[in-house]
Amino acid sequence: MIVCTLTGTRAFLNRNLSSCSRRVRDLTYKTYVRPQLEYASTVWDPSTRKNVNQLEQVQRHAARYVTGNYNTNSSVTAMLRDLEWPTLEQRRHHSRLIMMYKIFNRLVDIDLPASLTRTSANTRGHSSQILEYSCSCNAYASSFYPHTSRDWNALSADPLFCQSVDSFKNYLCSLTHHLITVFSSHVILEPWHTQPLCTSL
Repeated sequence: MIVCTLTGTRAFLNRNLSSCSRRVRDLTYKTYVRPQLEYASTVWDPSTRKNVNQLEQVQRHAARYVTGNYNTNSSVTAMLRDLEWPTLEQRRHHSRLIMMYKIFNRLVDIDLPASLTRTSANTRGHSSQILEYSCSCNAYASSFYPHTSRDWNALSADPLFCQSVDSFKNYLCSLTHHLITVFSSHVILEPWHTQPLCTSL
């Protein structure tokens, strides 16, 4: 439903703003379309590849709208790279980790659940790793705490060493190249190498 609605919104913007500058078209996408694609995405992060791809397709069509390039032989991936737009999946990944950072540091009014405890075992990785959830179904495994605890533990450095939310965001941006490598096996993505994509988290 949301994909159909936002496809219509993007088409409306294209009909009425196609003669505007690229900067204006970029701003309208980030104002009227992307916030709805990411509404409550911290806790609602689609787990099926079908749903992930449907959301990404909205942004890929928007890249053509913003660049004004509708040539079917043109690479949308190159347009996204030129626009410096991270994938929506990457943005949701960052958003979940940022929320976990805020919860750990009591920057939001959300109590740490009793099940979310640091591991006492001497394991590889950073010192703020947490016990991962044992999940019996995919829906639960894809929910916020089980999903994000795995991503939290996979970080290469201790996230709690970051002194502020902004410094943690910068740390996540520095990992963008690694995240792209991880996500590049998905059908709709291509490797973007070292392009800086964290322009607006």
